[in-house]
Amino acid sequence: MSLLNLASSLYATGGLGLASLATIYGFFAISCPVAPVVIRFLGTKWVIVAACCTYCVYIAMNFYPTYYTLIPAAVLLGMSIGPFWSAQGTHLTTSAMNLADITSETHEAVISRFNGVFFLFCLACQIPGNLVSSLVLFSGTNGTSNDTDLSFCGANNCGAVPAANSSGSDTPDQTTVYILFGTLLAWCTLSIPMAAFFMNPLPSYCPVLPAKRGALEQLKTTFTLALSPRMFLLIPLNIYNGLELGFAFGDFTKVYRFTDQAYISCTQGVQTIGFVMAAYGVGGGISALFLGIISKYTGRLPIFTAGFLSQVVLMTMMLFWDPYQGQLWHLYLMAVAWAFGGVLRESQLAAFVGVLFPKDQEPAFSNLRFWQAIAYSLAFGFSIPDFMCVSYMLRALLGILCLGMGLYYLLEWRIRHEKPVYKTVAQKERRTEEIQEKQDETGETELTSM
Repeated sequence: MSLLNLASSLYATGGLGLASLATIYGFFAISCPVAPVVIRFLGTKWVIVAACCTYCVYIAMNFYPTYYTLIPAAVLLGMSIGPFWSAQGTHLTTSAMNLADITSETHEAVISRFNGVFFLFCLACQIPGNLVSSLVLFSGTNGTSNDTDLSFCGANNCGAVPAANSSGSDTPDQTTVYILFGTLLAWCTLSIPMAAFFMNPLPSYCPVLPAKRGALEQLKTTFTLALSPRMFLLIPLNIYNGLELGFAFGDFTKVYRFTDQAYISCTQGVQTIGFVMAAYGVGGGISALFLGIISKYTGRLPIFTAGFLSQVVLMTMMLFWDPYQGQLWHLYLMAVAWAFGGVLRESQLAAFVGVLFPKDQEPAFSNLRFWQAIAYSLAFGFSIPDFMCVSYMLRALLGILCLGMGLYYLLEWRIRHEKPVYKTVAQKERRTEEIQEKQDETGETELTSM
């Protein structure tokens, strides 16, 4: 993630950095529909191992960055990310459901806790990566001067700021860059034997399904699931997740184009980006772990609502934030608040999808990542044109968030009021007995716990 954040800054000449990022996220979206087929034939473990190898290939190609090396590596990486993230969600959800059956906890409580722990470490990678970018790669910058025109900062930013306003960056020494690449490649290489030797291969949680579905049948299930009411009502919220991540790592920081700055680099200098985004990682990691634990007691509805309200307050504040009166701690607060709302939906939405589709985890997580990948690509593309104002993006995000949460509340209402359909009377009686036994043991239901 730290390398992707720096790609277009390091390779600005000829647009190689932007081209590699666009290639990665474009093929990420393309790979999502076929992810269930790959997972069914390879299993979650070996999909993860193979994806780790493609990450290493992409990092290695950065030692000799050209269109002939970096773009093919970006295609390979993009095609592996869809199966990788779908396999991660399936593997984690299956592990959580197996543990829930042993401990007699509800599936939703354990899945939420597992997702909280996972996203704690996932977001923690922002800390070392961004600290490296600030302390090493941009050590030569001096921040903004007192006479800098800040009228183009914040929500007022509508493209490239005047040249006198640019905080710029010294070109990092090539040896320093190679040390960074070598460190990243070493960690990536270590992940391969870790996954290969210590991860247990997990079969599908639903024992009644065949071990191997045909490729065409699996693809049909993936596209059919996208049109089901439960998944369809979550699509706008999935899209918002991708858009807000694109905004957080694009317009909030503008780390990849130093002449087009919005909040952090425009007011405090480019060397501050890493420290502020490290705070993003700390806040997001702690929030993910905390929310994963308390969801057992609160249910998902209060957590989703808290995230919704925090994002509305945050974006409203960012719309009216005055760069001349702004302080550095304001930016740290924005980063932590953004991380809280983002990880809240990201972790809890993944847990919710696992609970909604226990028998179709692979196509469910494939759909989840597909819409997020599309939205992330759109956010990345919309931040490139000079005419796209930050205020327009914030208002669009607010509108999509309100739409997504409205449909989420509708889905919750449907779940609470829908009645199960059984093909036979015996099946209904057996399911009734199972539910009664579960309630006697835990005093809770699995899906409608809110």
